[in-house]
Amino acid sequence: MSPKSKNKVEEVIRHKLIKIRKSPTPGKIMMYNANILGMQNYYKIATRVSQDFNDIRHKVHKNIKSLLYRNIFNMTQEKNKVIEKFYTGYRCPRFKSNGILVYPMEAVKHDIRGQRKPEFTIYNANDRKAIHKEIKIVSVTEIEMFRKGTYKSKSVKYEDNRLSRYVAQKGCCGITGERLTPFNAICHHKKPTAQGGTDDYDNLIIIKKDYHMLIHNNNPTTNPKYKAILETFDLKAVKKLNQLSTEVGNPKLS
Repeated sequence: MSPKSKNKVEEVIRHKLIKIRKSPTPGKIMMYNANILGMQNYYKIATRVSQDFNDIRHKVHKNIKSLLYRNIFNMTQEKNKVIEKFYTGYRCPRFKSNGILVYPMEAVKHDIRGQRKPEFTIYNANDRKAIHKEIKIVSVTEIEMFRKGTYKSKSVKYEDNRLSRYVAQKGCCGITGERLTPFNAICHHKKPTAQGGTDDYDNLIIIKKDYHMLIHNNNPTTNPKYKAILETFDLKAVKKLNQLSTEVGNPKLS
């Protein structure tokens, strides 16, 4: 990173930490996390990015110490799917605030994007499998887009578990297994909150938006649009749909 870039990143992080100190809301924490993920993703092509972010971490230490002193930040060893995916193997201190895990700014390493071996070819079966595997990995950009998605605001636990579930499912639909984008994915409560369902991780599942009303409809086969969708489902997808339908109190498909 150039000195100018390092100073810019330091200023942004310090500014976000000061805003958290003045108004420690869950929204501020999630915005801070989004900035950390975004900057790490952008600068990770820099050769000495790990050292650069460590330097920045030391420079803003006073700001973090202030948040710890005020109990806005608390030390923790907790993990969620985002922490496991992007920050496994790092031994840096981790914090929690407002029930949300704070992403460690110094946990980043050099990564050359799009690097392939010279002998790589799309005509090799193993090389094609490697491409398909990469497609199923949730990127930092997707996480940020999914976090910003338009949905009715719920609890902090819901927002955190919703993101963790998206990462855990690798962005795939819980019914058909197809790869989703942040724009056509939705988080469904297996047991509806109106029936006493919680925002716990195990009560959430990511599905395609088009399939949501199939779960909440008593008889989706009477609707031409829903019927057309159901005709594309295999037996495994129908079985999963039936399971989710019965959990909300609707009958199975015949």
